[in-house]
Amino acid sequence: MRNEPSVTRAEVGRTLELAAGYLDRHGWYQGEWFDHDRRASAEGAIFTMAAGAAGGKAMVGRAALAVLGQECGGDVVRWNDAPERTKAEVIEVMRRAARRAASRAIEG
Repeated sequence: MRNEPSVTRAEVGRTLELAAGYLDRHGWYQGEWFDHDRRASAEGAIFTMAAGAAGGKAMVGRAALAVLGQECGGDVVRWNDAPERTKAEVIEVMRRAARRAASRAIEG
Protein backbone atom coordinates (compact mmCIF):
# COMPACT_ATOMS: atom_id res chain seq x y z
CA MET A 1 0.00 0.00 0.00
CA ARG A 2 1.34 3.38 -0.99
CA ASN A 3 1.59 6.09 1.67
CA GLU A 4 -0.32 9.19 0.61
CA PRO A 5 1.14 12.53 1.68
CA SER A 6 -0.92 14.34 4.27
CA VAL A 7 -2.27 17.85 3.91
CA THR A 8 -1.77 20.26 6.78
CA ARG A 9 -4.00 23.15 7.71
CA ALA A 10 -0.97 25.41 7.33
CA GLU A 11 -0.47 24.27 3.72
CA VAL A 12 -4.11 24.89 2.92
CA GLY A 13 -4.04 28.34 4.51
CA ARG A 14 -0.81 29.23 2.70
CA THR A 15 -2.19 27.99 -0.62
CA LEU A 16 -5.33 30.11 -0.21
CA GLU A 17 -3.28 33.17 0.75
CA LEU A 18 -0.95 32.67 -2.21
CA ALA A 19 -3.96 32.21 -4.52
CA ALA A 20 -5.46 35.48 -3.25
CA GLY A 21 -2.13 37.19 -3.91
CA TYR A 22 -2.06 35.73 -7.42
CA LEU A 23 -5.51 37.19 -8.13
CA ASP A 24 -4.46 40.53 -6.68
CA ARG A 25 -1.33 40.69 -8.88
CA HIS A 26 -2.48 39.06 -12.12
CA GLY A 27 -6.21 39.67 -12.11
CA TRP A 28 -9.37 37.68 -11.63
CA TYR A 29 -11.34 35.84 -14.30
CA GLN A 30 -14.72 34.15 -14.71
CA GLY A 31 -15.76 31.23 -16.87
CA GLU A 32 -12.43 29.37 -17.20
CA TRP A 33 -9.39 28.75 -15.03
CA PHE A 34 -7.30 31.33 -16.96
CA ASP A 35 -7.40 33.78 -19.83
CA HIS A 36 -4.58 34.72 -22.21
CA ASP A 37 -3.46 37.54 -19.87
CA ARG A 38 -2.91 35.11 -16.93
CA ARG A 39 -5.96 36.32 -15.05
CA ALA A 40 -7.37 33.38 -13.09
CA SER A 41 -10.55 32.15 -11.49
CA ALA A 42 -10.51 31.25 -7.80
CA GLU A 43 -10.10 27.57 -8.70
CA GLY A 44 -7.36 28.26 -11.25
CA ALA A 45 -5.40 30.35 -8.76
CA ILE A 46 -5.75 27.71 -6.04
CA PHE A 47 -4.47 24.85 -8.18
CA THR A 48 -1.65 27.01 -9.55
CA MET A 49 -0.46 27.86 -6.06
CA ALA A 50 -0.94 24.28 -4.82
CA ALA A 51 1.56 23.06 -7.42
CA GLY A 52 4.49 23.67 -5.09
CA ALA A 53 2.89 22.28 -1.92
CA ALA A 54 4.69 19.47 -0.10
CA GLY A 55 1.45 17.53 0.36
CA GLY A 56 0.96 17.16 -3.37
CA LYS A 57 -0.74 19.46 -5.83
CA ALA A 58 -4.04 17.64 -6.17
CA MET A 59 -4.55 16.93 -2.47
CA VAL A 60 -3.69 20.44 -1.32
CA GLY A 61 -5.72 22.00 -4.13
CA ARG A 62 -8.79 19.91 -3.32
CA ALA A 63 -8.48 20.68 0.39
CA ALA A 64 -8.09 24.42 -0.27
CA LEU A 65 -11.05 24.36 -2.65
CA ALA A 66 -13.14 22.61 0.03
CA VAL A 67 -12.23 25.21 2.66
CA LEU A 68 -13.06 28.04 0.27
CA GLY A 69 -16.35 26.29 -0.52
CA GLN A 70 -17.20 26.25 3.17
CA GLU A 71 -16.44 29.96 3.35
CA CYS A 72 -18.40 30.99 0.25
CA GLY A 73 -21.38 28.74 0.91
CA GLY A 74 -20.90 25.89 -1.53
CA ASP A 75 -19.82 25.49 -5.13
CA VAL A 76 -16.71 27.63 -5.66
CA VAL A 77 -17.01 27.64 -9.47
CA ARG A 78 -20.62 28.89 -9.40
CA TRP A 79 -19.76 31.41 -6.71
CA ASN A 80 -16.73 32.68 -8.66
CA ASP A 81 -18.70 32.90 -11.90
CA ALA A 82 -21.80 34.63 -10.50
CA PRO A 83 -22.45 37.82 -12.53
CA GLU A 84 -22.55 39.97 -9.39
CA ARG A 85 -19.21 38.68 -8.03
CA THR A 86 -16.24 41.07 -7.87
CA LYS A 87 -12.49 40.57 -7.75
CA ALA A 88 -12.33 42.32 -4.38
CA GLU A 89 -14.96 40.00 -2.93
CA VAL A 90 -13.21 36.86 -4.19
CA ILE A 91 -9.88 37.99 -2.73
CA GLU A 92 -11.48 38.98 0.58
CA VAL A 93 -13.31 35.67 1.01
CA MET A 94 -10.22 33.70 -0.06
CA ARG A 95 -8.08 35.52 2.54
CA ARG A 96 -10.73 34.95 5.21
CA ALA A 97 -10.75 31.24 4.32
CA ALA A 98 -6.94 31.20 4.57
CA ARG A 99 -7.03 32.67 8.07
CA ARG A 100 -9.73 30.27 9.18
CA ALA A 101 -8.04 27.22 7.65
CA ALA A 102 -5.52 27.04 10.48
CA SER A 103 -8.19 27.32 13.16
CA ARG A 104 -10.43 24.40 12.18
CA ALA A 105 -10.26 20.88 10.84
CA ILE A 106 -9.91 20.47 7.10
CA GLU A 107 -12.93 18.68 5.64
CA GLY A 108 -13.19 17.21 2.16
